[in-house]
Parts: sequence; structure tokens; C-alpha cells
Amino acid sequence: MNLRRIAASLLSGAALATILAVGTGSAAQAAGPQCDNGDRSSARFWSDTGDYYTPVRRTWTNGTSYNKVELRFNEDSQCAWGVYSGGRRANLYLEYREDGYRYQVDRRSSSRYAYTGVWSDQEPREMRACAADAGRVYCTGWY
Repeated sequence: MNLRRIAASLLSGAALATILAVGTGSAAQAAGPQCDNGDRSSARFWSDTGDYYTPVRRTWTNGTSYNKVELRFNEDSQCAWGVYSGGRRANLYLEYREDGYRYQVDRRSSSRYAYTGVWSDQEPREMRACAADAGRVYCTGWY
């Protein structure tokens, strides 16, 4: 094969790879998760990538089972969601308070692991995650 053809082929391949890499980065940023109230896919994405922090959590034991409810938060989007994990089944839901009223949203049925969809947690709204287990309710602090 001609050396010029090989060099031209390599250069065009490198240029194409650079264009694709730049284009993929832009597309990935534009198509990132959004804070659409109730959207569970965004909660799953941020949980899987670790792009969150847990400002408040609550743990408890029932006999030998260890249970935990967390409020997770994504800083860039100002979204929050609830996560429950434990040895017992519990119902998970989010509450938020705003303008003197409290609202319960996104209830998930009894499971040993559950997560809610994401909800906007922008000022003046405060949120918390709650789990109902064996007739008792366990909630995180407000955030």
C-alpha cells in the first residue's frame, strides 16, 4: 500500500475520532438527566453514577433488621429523591413543605429497596424522605 494513502487514512481517521469525541461530549451534556417531578430515570442515573450527596438520613432497627431511609440530592439540578433499604418491607414517600403547607408526593409500595422519582428542591421548598414500617413512620430531617 502507498505510504501517502496510509498517512491520509490515519489522519482522516484521527480527525473523525476527534470530531466524534467532541460531538459525543456535547450531546451527552445536552441529553443529561433533568429535574422533571416524579421522573425515576433521573434518580436511577444519578444513583448509578454517584452524582449525589446525602444531606439527611434516618436509620432504625426492628429486631434484627437494619433499615435506612435517605434523602439524596443532586447539586447541579437542585433535585432530591428518597431511597429506602432494609431488612423489612416499608412504604417510601417524599414530603415537601412550602408556604406553610405540607405535601406528600411519590409514594412507592412496600419493598426492601425502593427509590422515588426526582423532585425540585429549590428555595423556598424543603424536602424529606419517609418510610412507613410496621405501623410507624420514620423520616429524615428537612433539607
